[in-house]
Amino acid sequence: TRTARTIDSLASRIEDPQIQAHWSNINDVYESSVKVLITSQGYEQICKSIQLQLNIGVEQIRVVHRDGRVVTLSHQEQELQDFLLSQMSQHQVHAVQQLAKVMGWHVLSFSNHVGLGPVESIGNASAITVASPNGENAISVRNGPESGCRVLIQFPRSQSKELPKNDVVQDAKWSHLRGPSKEVHWSRMEGRNFVYKMELLMAAMTPC
Repeated sequence: TRTARTIDSLASRIEDPQIQAHWSNINDVYESSVKVLITSQGYEQICKSIQLQLNIGVEQIRVVHRDGRVVTLSHQEQELQDFLLSQMSQHQVHAVQQLAKVMGWHVLSFSNHVGLGPVESIGNASAITVASPNGENAISVRNGPESGCRVLIQFPRSQSKELPKNDVVQDAKWSHLRGPSKEVHWSRMEGRNFVYKMELLMAAMTPC
């Protein structure tokens, strides 16, 4: 079917995150169903927030999210592909949220629909900001189906060499405020996939 072809095409073309399809054995001529899982290799147990049930009928595809939300799609392959690409993009941000809990980091903000930055032609960009266990360091992630991933980090102002010294603010407590954000060259980061790279970054930014 066209649905199977679209899912298989995405699975072969995009390695991270992974998309898996589990077809139901109980199908008929007029209706079939498939469970779609979006996961990250090696992190299947903690990063499994995107689970979709696709009920494929004669006239439309009914998508049921894990939380019960329902989306109705036509049989146009491009429409299903765009929808799955937006879900794969959201998965990366959800994965950061789940990883932060495991690593002891704190989630400061989270949004599936970011209103800032470039407008996506497919779906919406997602974003999350997490802080280290002691609150001094922070990581911000923005991921869009079309624009891709941007990762920004922040360190305490006392560790920033670029900020001029302020003679007005003398109290040492203000030096613990986070300084300006710096973008990470994500493509240069070591790691087999997005979540593994993020785990390494969180580990490096977690104070001893």
